[in-house]
Amino acid sequence: MATIAEIEEYLNVETGVTRLTYEKSGFKFWKVHIYDNDNKRITKLFSINKLGDAEAKRQAIACRQQLEQQYG
Repeated sequence: MATIAEIEEYLNVETGVTRLTYEKSGFKFWKVHIYDNDNKRITKLFSINKLGDAEAKRQAIACRQQLEQQYG
């Protein structure tokens, strides 16, 4: 299992998204997690390597907002 070099490098309480980097692989992503109505955690990852930092962050924030409306 890869170690996380910079866990919660960026966590914005207002948006509820976290920026993470895996040190060994260099994989960077924005992570969204929220609990559904059955208290099960839902996690979504948005790759910075594929989308770029700004677009990955934008998609993560939009996803978080959609999930908050669904599971509020």
